[in-house]
Amino acid sequence: MRPFLHRLMILSLLFWLVNSAAGLLLLPRIPLNLHEKHHWMLAHRDRDFAVAVLGSSRALNNVDAVTLQSVLGSSVINLGAGGSNAADQY
Repeated sequence: MRPFLHRLMILSLLFWLVNSAAGLLLLPRIPLNLHEKHHWMLAHRDRDFAVAVLGSSRALNNVDAVTLQSVLGSSVINLGAGGSNAADQY
């Protein structure tokens, strides 16, 4: 039983190392799907915004960031996400 556990531990460690290395090498090559909200937010992570709209699908669908930006005169981003609640946002 002991050699089996030893081999299982070595195999698990080897799998973890190979999986981690593959993830680090392949992650930069995976294109972002800008139609998915979390990918769209990642594409905008290097920009600075003066106003961020947070909330559920109501904020996502009912707050127009372009209109708000023209009224306020500052940069606005809408980070509302469908199917989310207050615990998901904060």
